[in-house]
Amino acid sequence: MPQNFLRWRGTHAPDNPNLTEKFQCTTSTLPCAAKIEGNETQVLTVELQRGQRLRAEAGNLIYMTEGVVMDTSTGGGVGKALSRVITGQSVMVTDFFLEPTSRRTSSGHDSRVGQVCLGTSMPAKILRLPLADFGGSVVCQRGAFLAGSDTIDISTEVTRPMAGLFGGEGFVLQRLSGEGDAFVSACGHVMRRDLKSGEVLRVTAGSLVCFSSTVDYGVTTAGGLKNIVFGTDGVFLATLTGPGTVYLQGMPFDRLVRAIGKALPQNASGMPVPPIIIPGMGGGDSGNAPPGT
Repeated sequence: MPQNFLRWRGTHAPDNPNLTEKFQCTTSTLPCAAKIEGNETQVLTVELQRGQRLRAEAGNLIYMTEGVVMDTSTGGGVGKALSRVITGQSVMVTDFFLEPTSRRTSSGHDSRVGQVCLGTSMPAKILRLPLADFGGSVVCQRGAFLAGSDTIDISTEVTRPMAGLFGGEGFVLQRLSGEGDAFVSACGHVMRRDLKSGEVLRVTAGSLVCFSSTVDYGVTTAGGLKNIVFGTDGVFLATLTGPGTVYLQGMPFDRLVRAIGKALPQNASGMPVPPIIIPGMGGGDSGNAPPGT
């Protein structure tokens, strides 16, 4: 096993980014190694051994080595799929695992070990959350889950009915519970706040990444008529009361979307005009031409 796979290149706690420990894929098998690479936009690479399964949000695969099998499903039926959709995830999830029998790949390598590399759907950092450190459960912003143990359950967490309609990214959250480690995405600089018992923190919904299950949370109004009418941070704020750990992000996705929307040219009706994408000029899909052509 390459030594660099034992050292985390990303962030668990911002004050200790280089944690030398292993990522537990399942509780019934040996741990597998993982690394987080990159600065402002990070990727996650997980090394799988026989009998280990990695569950990931569908659509974020960058590459997988020969011998790794990809299985896309609803991850527990229609009910589980609908619950994930409400929390900002996709309908389907993807499980990665090695082929049941060991064999030599076409390149001559032993297929008992494989790698899976995942990216994010936006410029983001990746945080590792050992659920055991959070009492077996952690509450995250909508759509935060990237990958983790296949034993992790994703369920809906609602602070107050209808409050999410007025708070940017909203107050419909996702609860990750179970055994193993979870990886979540966060935009911009990541801040950690350790709240003492009774300590209160008021944050905008979009700035919230995740918090311990021991943290009591609720919803309060921003206060003041001018804040409600002219403010762009939402009518409601999330109120977090310790004890517990809270992770915040410096560039909430809804703010990024608003900034991009303001920068787009508008037509006579005031609607944004989509930019003209020229293939091969940094606009994404360059057609069907293979790389290097």
